Parts: sequence; structure tokens; C-alpha cells
Amino acid sequence: MSRSGKLFRSSAVFLLAFLLCAASKPSQLYRWADESGNIYYADKVPPQHSKYRRAMLNEQGITVDVVDRTKTKAELERESKLQALRSAEQRLLQDHLARDRSLLRTFRSEKEIDDTFQSKLGTLEILETVTFANISRLESLLNAQQKIAADFERTGKAVPEMVVNNILGYRKQVALNQGKMRELENQKLELRKAFSADLDRFKALTEPDREKSRGMRENPPLSIENQDGESIVLSVADCPDEPICVRAWELARNYLLQHSTTEIRIDTDLIIYTSVPEKDEDIALSLAKIQNKDNPGAQVFLDVRCKQSSVGQEVCSGAKVRDILASFPPYIATGLKFVAE
Repeated sequence: MSRSGKLFRSSAVFLLAFLLCAASKPSQLYRWADESGNIYYADKVPPQHSKYRRAMLNEQGITVDVVDRTKTKAELERESKLQALRSAEQRLLQDHLARDRSLLRTFRSEKEIDDTFQSKLGTLEILETVTFANISRLESLLNAQQKIAADFERTGKAVPEMVVNNILGYRKQVALNQGKMRELENQKLELRKAFSADLDRFKALTEPDREKSRGMRENPPLSIENQDGESIVLSVADCPDEPICVRAWELARNYLLQHSTTEIRIDTDLIIYTSVPEKDEDIALSLAKIQNKDNPGAQVFLDVRCKQSSVGQEVCSGAKVRDILASFPPYIATGLKFVAE
């Protein structure tokens, strides 16, 4: 049968089905196709056909809603996993936003941030000065006791037990204070890093285009499978320990920069978020480093957001986005393998 004949037959079948249904005033009319392409119309979907995606039609035969097919157990598990990853990502995002709010409540200007930094840095430097003085004093006492011990040894006499204990005690105290000096140096480095990040974030939050800087006129991710009901793409890369996770995060950030059409607005070592998609064709990507509960590794999760429009929905469920998500784990794995070699 020719293509036009098939279309005529399909239209005739639909018209007949619709007239019959209209005569009996069904509560609803559904249209669906099986895997062979056969088209069905009915006011009820037989249980054996519930696995097919179906359109809900109004009295004019216009699609008013779409009912997804019944998902398989594996698909439901993947959907549950995706929702769990998104929940973890949202917790990281909300934690970051809470810090933003705290930052704006705490400081009113960049100068206040710098003044607070200088004050805390000054406190650590005073502690360093005191600790250095203690080390010098203890080393002087240690040298005196070592000299006494050397005098006893030169005369062939046994070094008194008290002198030996003093030497051991002073050495231990010197080592402890040297360790404290190293700790104070680390605290100074962390303080500089934290206040530098606070200052950069404060500048971003107080830009004239504040809403865009915050990137928080947020829209949720759209559909998680395409219109043909293809399986959900879980875009997750695993890293077993912190050093590897650091490298995986760098690779993931580069990947995001290559594929996201919107600019990064939040950039930390736990979450990277791009700004809200403004155009129908925009692809806004986000990254979340989700720490494992039972081991030192983490999962690096890539997710996508599109504009909340019919075109945006099609973009998010289209082949391009699916390819971006599917290509992410092998990209990370290849990058880590290259570094290891």
C-alpha cells in the first residue's frame, strides 16, 4: 500500500474511532503506537499497552497531555539515583547560598573584609612571635643542659639522670613549639585563602547587576528523558581519593567550560554553577562534588538546565544534551588515565 493510502487509512480509522467515542461520550480518548508503529485510539488503555507512551486528546482531537509509558525497574532505579544526586547538589548549592547571605550580613564593604583579615592575621603573627620566643628560650636551656652533659662526659663521669631528663624534656618542648609554628603558618595560608575568596565573592555579589552575579533566579532541571522515552543519562564520574578528585574536578571544570553556553557564577571546590539560561537554545551546566559516606572518594556529578520554555524543553531532552551528558564520564576517565601514565 502506498504512503498516501496508509495515511488515508490511518485518518479514517481515527475519524471512526473518534466518532464512536464521541457518541458514547468517553471520559477520555488516548492515542498511542506500539513498537511496530501500529496506531491505537481508545478511551481506556489495555494493561498490556501501558508500557507505551500515549497522548491524551480533547473533543477536537488535539493533544492536551502526554502520559509517559510505564518505566522498567532499571529505569526507575536510574531515575531514583538521578533525583538523589540532584538533592545532594541542591544541598551544596543551598549551603553556598547561606554563606553568601552570611557574608552580606557580616560585611558592608570591601574595607571591612580587609580590616577583619588584617586583625585576624595580626593575632596569628603575635602568636608566632610568642612561639618563636619560646623556641629560642627552650633551645637556650637545651644547649645549657647539653653543655653540662658534655662536661660530665669529658671527665669520664656519668651524666646525672636529672640532666638527661632535662635534655629530653627540652627537646620535646622545642619540637612541640616548632610544630605549633608550622600550624600557625598553615592557619595564615588558610586565612589568606578564605578572605581572598570572601572578597572575590563579595565583589561579585555587590556588582550593579547583582541578580546576574548571584545567578540565583533559578530554574530547576527540565525533563530527565527525551520524548521517545529513552533511558535517563546519569552523568557521574567517580574518583577514589582526594588527590585524584582534585584532578577530576579540574577536568570537569574544563568540560563544563567547553559545553555550557552560560557563564560560571559560582565556582568552588565543591560546586560550580552557571548562570540562568536566558535563551531558548542555552545549555546551562552545573557540577557537584558529592563526597562518599563510607570512603574518602567522591562522585563528580554533571547536570543540565535549560530555559523553561517548550523549545528549552526540547533542547534539554535532545540528542546534543544527551551526548554532552553521556560523554562526560569517559572524558574524565581518559583524562585521569593520561595523567597517571
